[in-house]
Amino acid sequence: MTTLKKHNHFWLFILLLSVAIESSAQNNNCVTLCPVITAKKIKYTPPPPDTTTPVPQEKVQKSFREFDDYLNENSSNYDNNLLAYVSNDTMYYKYERGQYSADEALPIASATKWLTAAVIMSLVDANKLSLTDNVGQYIPSFNDHGKGNITIKQIFSHTSGIQVDTRFDQRDEISLQAAIDSIAIYTDLLFSPGTQARYGSSAYKIAARIAEIVEGKPWEQIFQERIATKCEMINTSYGTTPNPHAGAGVRGSMNDYIKFLSMIHGFGKYKNVRVLSEAAVKTMELDQSNGIDTFYGLGVWRYDILNNIAREVSSPSAMGVHPWVNREKGYFGIIFTQAGFDKTINYNLTFRGIVKSKL
Repeated sequence: MTTLKKHNHFWLFILLLSVAIESSAQNNNCVTLCPVITAKKIKYTPPPPDTTTPVPQEKVQKSFREFDDYLNENSSNYDNNLLAYVSNDTMYYKYERGQYSADEALPIASATKWLTAAVIMSLVDANKLSLTDNVGQYIPSFNDHGKGNITIKQIFSHTSGIQVDTRFDQRDEISLQAAIDSIAIYTDLLFSPGTQARYGSSAYKIAARIAEIVEGKPWEQIFQERIATKCEMINTSYGTTPNPHAGAGVRGSMNDYIKFLSMIHGFGKYKNVRVLSEAAVKTMELDQSNGIDTFYGLGVWRYDILNNIAREVSSPSAMGVHPWVNREKGYFGIIFTQAGFDKTINYNLTFRGIVKSKL
């Protein structure tokens, strides 16, 4: 029995040894006959940075026979001197008749109000003031004469009670500060602030004076820094007077106002420059009268109102200058003339209707 176990162990040992030798041979054979595949290291080279500036799509000039026909037929109502421009994001239409140049600075009267409101909203954006601030917080003479509780919002929505126009509005021999103190001291309120609405221009001067106090700069400089320069408005100014009329005193060109409208149309952005926040522009176009007269926003008249949203806003003027922005269809336009409000307003509104029907 012992001899048999030894014999079996011997043959088991031989079997295991032969398996080990065969396995070794196979491994050696693979080493010599089978190539070893190794991963090749690839060095990643990132693409060069894109230093090119995207080229904005250029607008294409487009003709509209209906626009031309209407303006030609009614040019006498504009004293045969008018410019017109309509644009959306891809095209523009322009019309010229008479002696005016699109780069010529002319009085724009109450179309000034839209510009003034934009300046004030830029200060709101900068947290330098609030629309709910009282005038008396900045100008003590208003507190002294019972007008200190007027708010900045009431100034722009024509619910302040300040006189429509005053004898201090366009006196070049006095400062804006003197004019505003004189309004506080020598004029009576038309009504208690926030109870009625009455369209006027003098109150806008109060807002301009508050801006001067907040910024420590003249109003004209504030406008140039905050709006005009950013929108490339090179021919627009409140003038060199120490008493600028922020409600009706701007002289500017149509081309400059087009740039401003482009910024408003773009909800505060002109080209690649953020001039106003989107919220600021939308605030300007909302009812700011607390329901007293929903026609007035901040510096604008509101049209086609649906669920408190104005589908069109405008800032027409006594000169007949008539800018507007259409939110419903996404375009803006302006009629530029000096023929006067009464003579042109119905024709301007009709032209706006024609434009709306075609775009």
